[in-house]
Amino acid sequence: MPIIFYCFALKFEFLNCSALPICKREMAQPNVTLISDLDILKDDSTIKVKVINLWNLFSFYNKDELFSIELILIDEQGTKIQANVLRKNIYRFKNILKDGLAFYIQCPSFASQRMGGFTLTRQHHKLTFVRNTVLTECHDFSGPAFGFEFVDYQSIISLTHPKNTAIDVIGLVVAIGEMGRDNDDIKKHRLNIQIQDANVNLWGDFAYKMQGFLDNNSHNLRIIVIIQFAKLSIWRDRPTVNTYFSVSKLFINTDIDEINVFKKSLDGDDRPDSSTNTFTLMKSNKVSEHDDFMVKFQLKTIADVSEPVELGFSTQLYPGEINALKGLKLAFKISISRFNVSNNNNQYSICRVSDDEKLIEELENKFTVSQVGNSQSFDIGEADSESQDNRILKDAISGTDDNITPYTVDKNSATSPMKGFNTPTALKRNPEEVFDLELNEHLSSSKTPKISPEGRINQIVKVKLEKSG
Repeated sequence: MPIIFYCFALKFEFLNCSALPICKREMAQPNVTLISDLDILKDDSTIKVKVINLWNLFSFYNKDELFSIELILIDEQGTKIQANVLRKNIYRFKNILKDGLAFYIQCPSFASQRMGGFTLTRQHHKLTFVRNTVLTECHDFSGPAFGFEFVDYQSIISLTHPKNTAIDVIGLVVAIGEMGRDNDDIKKHRLNIQIQDANVNLWGDFAYKMQGFLDNNSHNLRIIVIIQFAKLSIWRDRPTVNTYFSVSKLFINTDIDEINVFKKSLDGDDRPDSSTNTFTLMKSNKVSEHDDFMVKFQLKTIADVSEPVELGFSTQLYPGEINALKGLKLAFKISISRFNVSNNNNQYSICRVSDDEKLIEELENKFTVSQVGNSQSFDIGEADSESQDNRILKDAISGTDDNITPYTVDKNSATSPMKGFNTPTALKRNPEEVFDLELNEHLSSSKTPKISPEGRINQIVKVKLEKSG
């Protein structure tokens, strides 16, 4: 039986999006996919979005070389997503993409973002403009203009808002500090302001934008600001809202609905300004090195701060660079936190170090006077027939803390002064008795302490590193 083969010639036609022009004219209404419905397995979707933020990233190795264009896009439902254009495709899009314009975007790449990093939107994915992506300007976008998502101040103060997600804040400026110019890099210049209950740091260009507004609007008694895409962090032991590199956006008394509505909510009228809502200028809290060590804080030795614990010594525990400190005489200002006290932890943060010989000499003299004064408070005198037991007790108790009361002392220790020092259970001090700290119930003691200035005690510790024999 003959076998007959039938052959069919199949012709496949693929749509190559790269062949389509990038244009600015209006296109026919396409089948639009919402950002929330994007599928990572599909690369032929079309979205209708508005650019609400755009900034450039430059190469780490060449500051003049543009590495990528970064964007925040929002659709008509108010959902935001981060997007970018990498270097090899920048020439195709850089003259079209503008902050505030809306577009139809066809065939973008859709991929997951790096987990654990700081995110600017709630989306765990990111769009990338690739070779096949087509961009068409849209003139009928009906979504939000800015996409603000203001957070409650209480979530900032209590640190309940995730620190790895950007935040938006709006508020009345109640205090403005001095411009901090401690660094030659203008990006690290800082202006601290208070927005109602929140502490805010404006960095770099944002600081100078606020300063310029103040210089040009001295008559303006009420300042309402919005900071969008800000970062929440701990700064000087306080929850603080920070502008985030060039990503954040700062609105100062801008004529937009959100600020106008907020102004009206303050006093219920239409007045653009109010003499009852003014801001104050905060004076700099910087102090001289001398006052910082000699006046502001208590002077204590390491033994006064915590009971020393001998665990043995190994040079392998420390880097070789520490040898450069041998023979130096330094004064340290340390921060004793609630975590140190409640956990008997004797690892402290160093706030300031000084090698000023005159200052160290003053500290030593001050400490000597303090020792003499405290030792005299225990000196009963020979005329009072002080017993050997009392003398051992006096030697066993540090003369730097008058309010410490030993529990018991074994009278057998009277025969040997060393026995008096070998009864740590009788004489050890509870740090809770030495340092009266206001506990901050909102913060965890299992992490690096982040507490308010009222919950922190700074001490001056004098340390001398001797060369070993």
